Amino acid sequence: MLDPRRNPPQEVYVWDPFVRIAHWALVIAVAIAYLVEAPRALHVYAGYAAAALIAARIAWGFLGTGHARFAAFVYPPRTVFRYVRDLLHLRQHERYTGHSPGGGYVILSMLGLLAATVLTGIAAHGRWLDGWETLDAWHEGLAYAALGVIGVHIAGVLLRSFVYGQNLVRAQFTGYKRP
Repeated sequence: MLDPRRNPPQEVYVWDPFVRIAHWALVIAVAIAYLVEAPRALHVYAGYAAAALIAARIAWGFLGTGHARFAAFVYPPRTVFRYVRDLLHLRQHERYTGHSPGGGYVILSMLGLLAATVLTGIAAHGRWLDGWETLDAWHEGLAYAALGVIGVHIAGVLLRSFVYGQNLVRAQFTGYKRP
């Protein structure tokens, strides 16, 4: 058997250009929307950009390339539980070429929370409905929940990079990662 320390597995192409560009564009849009309240228009435009990126990523989750498809990274809850348990105990677990089981659920959570944040922001900003102040409060609460999940995502990327010796941040720029 080959010793992986002497013969590390070859990197494989995982993240297509759309996934990588959409990922970093969404990071920028969310950062601007979170950090910039004035001028208000910049906050609003960043929210619209995030909405467009989220919609495109959801579509790409059904129509895109192999590892970008939701079917490739939405695992049964039992698999996710085992994966997260082993990761938290710093145990080696089955390697996943694309998203890990935990990562898949975090991505779904981020997309859902960010979409809800955008929708409540649009509704509150446009004051389409009575009770827009309540929508504004929901918008803010959902934004903080999304930031919490983003924090979990970053922690998971760093932990998984440490446990498995993968540079997942670099992979999100180049598209290549070790399985």
